[in-house]
Amino acid sequence: MPVDGVNSTSGTSSTTSSGKSASSMSSTDFYKLLIAELQYQDPFQPMDNAKMVEQMASIRNIESSANMTEALQSVTRQQNFGTASTMIGKKVEGEVTDSMGEKHEVTGVVSRVHFENGNVTLELEDGTKLPLESITSVQDRLQTDNTGGQTIVQEQPKAA
Repeated sequence: MPVDGVNSTSGTSSTTSSGKSASSMSSTDFYKLLIAELQYQDPFQPMDNAKMVEQMASIRNIESSANMTEALQSVTRQQNFGTASTMIGKKVEGEVTDSMGEKHEVTGVVSRVHFENGNVTLELEDGTKLPLESITSVQDRLQTDNTGGQTIVQEQPKAA
């Protein structure tokens, strides 16, 4: 495995022969580089042990950081889904953008929640889909009227 050039700098972004920046390298790329460095090193001037330990620690840090990021993203998705599921049966308002780029206000009662393209989406009773991040208001579908009884919130046309 020929390696044309490897720059070792601290605090700056270096580039490998594959054209990847050091900050975007995976641990597999890092291992390949380390192995190539060991294979092609001068036997009369081998790599310093401290430097090798430092590089191995860097690999572990990169892997730990990647694993932590992945775990946090998974927890965030689950939390968003849980939050959205509590909105089933509630009246929500939000803003959606149509295929022409026009923004429209949407109001309705949430009937279902699902993932769509990796994002949590609320489906309203009329079939309209509303992304969780587009919600501007949530209220109970049931409200108390003046006599103390409960009534279902009716959709009122908005004044122009």
